Amino acid sequence: SVRWVVHNKGDEKHPNIRARLVARHIREKYGGKGVDDLFAAMPPFEAVKLLLTKCVQSQYLGTRRKLMCIDISKAHLYAPVDPGVEAYVDLPIECQKEGVCGRLKFWLYGMRPASRGWESESTRRLADIGLVAGKASPCCFHRVQGDIGCVVHGDDFVLEGDIGDLRDVATSLSKHWIV
Repeated sequence: SVRWVVHNKGDEKHPNIRARLVARHIREKYGGKGVDDLFAAMPPFEAVKLLLTKCVQSQYLGTRRKLMCIDISKAHLYAPVDPGVEAYVDLPIECQKEGVCGRLKFWLYGMRPASRGWESESTRRLADIGLVAGKASPCCFHRVQGDIGCVVHGDDFVLEGDIGDLRDVATSLSKHWIV
């Protein structure tokens, strides 16, 4: 089933109403069951510290490398449903018709596979621009060309490298997502 979650991100004088359609997949279907597949991988905090250290040290070597933080807006909505998997949801009450439901092409917030789907999608897009996932953590990436380091935590990306290379990465990502 689905429901609308409505928030006022403003105040009473200046309302800024946001509505999001969310699935009640986790609570209804999996209440009390294992949670191992609910979460995507998380990078070690030391990986971010390494990027910070590398950037600061470059200031003393005269290379002036930079840090860039990117947040992907509405990230889980970019996670495509895996080929061969059929996922269906009830339509919102205002759209319901007898015997009709919605087939998803992308996971909704609240669906169990959404975080893993986003992890797969982000890894694929980073690989498309030359960033290779690390062996110790699937959230740490490196690109030899330009010596770019990247740590991904959910929909947040921390990158370290030359400013021109970082801008190229941001431009490439913005072709697919709202950054």
